[in-house]
Amino acid sequence: MAEVVLTSAGIELVAEAIARGLDRGQAPGSLELMSERGSGGTVLAVLALAHPAAITPGRGRIEFHSIQEEPDAPGGARTVWARFRNAEGAVLLECDVGLERSKAAIELDEIQIRPGDVVRIKSLVLTLRTAQG
Repeated sequence: MAEVVLTSAGIELVAEAIARGLDRGQAPGSLELMSERGSGGTVLAVLALAHPAAITPGRGRIEFHSIQEEPDAPGGARTVWARFRNAEGAVLLECDVGLERSKAAIELDEIQIRPGDVVRIKSLVLTLRTAQG
């Protein structure tokens, strides 16, 4: 299998492209918390992103502006995966979700989402990394 490794400069460009892509369309994008990886998962909560969604201060970081809480989550399972969509519905980024200190891309203090739960993410910074770290 072929391997593609992005340089630090390449990571910066990808982070900037993701941040710009999340802002496509006239409305905010969204963060969907899912019950499993891929299209077979159930959407447990949908949180609206700010518009613009994020800034990219360097080193592959995507720092999200405020994320609107989900006041009445459909829930019903544990969240293990997340999808970021722009207002046009395109999925631009997917990542794992886990408990705090799990080393998942998104760490939450609780991953069980029950129907009617309020789901809130106070701050979110994703860091894209090269293969070397």
